[in-house]
Amino acid sequence: MKRIHFLYASLMLLASCGPAVRFQGGAYTRIDSLIATDSVENSKILPYRNQLAAEMNEVIGFADSGLISRRPEGPLGNLIADVLYQRAELYMLESMGFPLHACVINAGGIRASLPKGPVTVGQIYSIAPFENELVVLRISGAKMAELLNYIAKKGGEPVSNIHLLIRKDGSWAEATIANKPFDSRQNYYIATNDYLAQGGDKMSFFNQPLERYDLRVKVRDALIDHLRKDYAHGLHIQAPATNRLEYVE
Repeated sequence: MKRIHFLYASLMLLASCGPAVRFQGGAYTRIDSLIATDSVENSKILPYRNQLAAEMNEVIGFADSGLISRRPEGPLGNLIADVLYQRAELYMLESMGFPLHACVINAGGIRASLPKGPVTVGQIYSIAPFENELVVLRISGAKMAELLNYIAKKGGEPVSNIHLLIRKDGSWAEATIANKPFDSRQNYYIATNDYLAQGGDKMSFFNQPLERYDLRVKVRDALIDHLRKDYAHGLHIQAPATNRLEYVE
């Protein structure tokens, strides 16, 4: 599978990064559906195309209801945040010996909804098309406060293990992290993706963390692995509760 994806990415890279071509005159060649297929080239590509189609069409789960991403929160964003939290939590416990506090991702990174019914690998690629990888950051209480401010002003982002009461003016009234009240004197271990860890989506509070742990697993692959394991045990995808970010007067 990796070889096929690498070949596809390489072809796209060559197409997009090659030298600029300038037309100098001469006859045009019309390229459309009337052009005959090159049988030799097609025979070379066909095995990879068929293998890729089979891999993308693999059923790895079943959704009992449709899941969407929205603000302040949606079931799909919550599901992805929960899956990443569980993956990072296991890593931290096994590798470092202490737990993770929470997970935060960005709604903008979720590019499709998850319809009711069988779930395929290809659908997960549509939902998470980027090559972002999972990381854990240790940040100060002051930076955690900036993160909470960002979520409140943004109108919500997908989170796991965080409960936030947001005022209508874009500030927050109360925050609970890992079932404990937010403490500005404490450091926090937060799972996210490497794009946000570099300050992407204006999340500058993640820049220069106290510590950083790279899990070397793509967000997309973590989600595929989780769904595939649950499906093998007969578990369906359920919509997580959406009461993590609440608005108050």
